[in-house]
Amino acid sequence: MIRSCTRPTATTFRVPFRATLDVRIDFSRDGEAQQLDRILNPGRHGNAGVRLDSAAIIKRYCGNLPNWYSEILSLTDSLLLTRDQVEGLRASQAEYSKRIMAHWGSWANELAGLPDHYEVADLVKRQNKLINDAWEIARQETHTELPKILTPIQLKLLPGNAGFLFKAESPITGVRYFSSASC
Repeated sequence: MIRSCTRPTATTFRVPFRATLDVRIDFSRDGEAQQLDRILNPGRHGNAGVRLDSAAIIKRYCGNLPNWYSEILSLTDSLLLTRDQVEGLRASQAEYSKRIMAHWGSWANELAGLPDHYEVADLVKRQNKLINDAWEIARQETHTELPKILTPIQLKLLPGNAGFLFKAESPITGVRYFSSASC
């Protein structure tokens, strides 16, 4: 009978050993500060361009939320939506759009009226709160309006962002979404 010894001191064969180190260093400014810069820099601090008015700023902020009503309406056939449901969704979408535009409106007026020099850190904090509040408006909208319009089965089949918002049981914070879609 042959016995083999596998102790490292008794054999010249060694099990290879590898250590991997993964390091990430971000040298850029945070995305929120960059978003403010893109909105506020034109026409300020000697930068080229024209200062954005409140309407243009609102358009930029509308891209922070997905257009989840349009997602649902684009799947009319897949969700087997009736004509009454489509009309109900469109009516709710119009009211929701007004609320979101109003939400961004006062902030956009304030940003449009800022002088050349402003405190970025404070604005970033306030912007983050406003974006989180907008996500909460959207979440509450899905919880109050969609059950009035859609059947329980359709609610379970909700696609993408509409499903994400509807299934969220608590406020959604820290989510950043960038789109060119309008409110």
